[in-house]
Amino acid sequence: MAVDSNSYFKYQEHRGQSGYKAAILVKEQGETYYSLLVASETVPSVFGSNDSFDFDLLNSPVKGKIMGKMSLDDKEVEVLHHRDNVYRFEKLKGKVLDFLVMDSQFVGYKFTGTLSYRMNDATADVLRGTYTITPMSADPNPVLDCRSLVQETLCFADVIPEEATSNDSINLSIVQSGVSATYKIFTISASGAEGTKTTISPTSGVYALSGTVTSAGTEGLYGIEVSASGYGSWVTTIYVKYVAAT
Repeated sequence: MAVDSNSYFKYQEHRGQSGYKAAILVKEQGETYYSLLVASETVPSVFGSNDSFDFDLLNSPVKGKIMGKMSLDDKEVEVLHHRDNVYRFEKLKGKVLDFLVMDSQFVGYKFTGTLSYRMNDATADVLRGTYTITPMSADPNPVLDCRSLVQETLCFADVIPEEATSNDSINLSIVQSGVSATYKIFTISASGAEGTKTTISPTSGVYALSGTVTSAGTEGLYGIEVSASGYGSWVTTIYVKYVAAT
């Protein structure tokens, strides 16, 4: 077959994609599946460039290079700053974690590292925070289909208010259908320490906070955890004030 100037001018791209639906997932040591770290506007990649070593042979007209190791880069990622995200990062900081970055076609890359979190400057704009990943090791080889490594994370269907009273009820329904979810509620101290987790049973997804906050001594910050078999669990926070029933 003859090759002409149009031989490599026939390709049509149909597989290009945007960054939508990409995600960064995490699992702690000993866990089996990766689940969502946090919703964010950027999914970081820690892979940097390869080192190289020069050599100059007297018998060669060019200088050569030998490829060395790939470097790993610290990554800073901005997220929305709110109490749920702060609590999430506080639970994970100081631990060696396994991460997986994944695109919408389930192509993933694995690495291990630690993370930290800080609040950004507050302005008359969206309040954001920044988490920093410090990579320790990584596998540069892609996982071409990482479906078997991940599990979907449960999501609350309705807005869980930042603050409520003991006379209020909240809807704890989840967006996933046909899932038998388990709910637990627990106190969170000012320093982030968790109290004993108590299983609760919402009625048609609705839970009356009077079942937990029964006196002025029990008002405070609470975490509500939803979990289900085959799914990643999630925790949201709510501050509940005690108001005497009328």
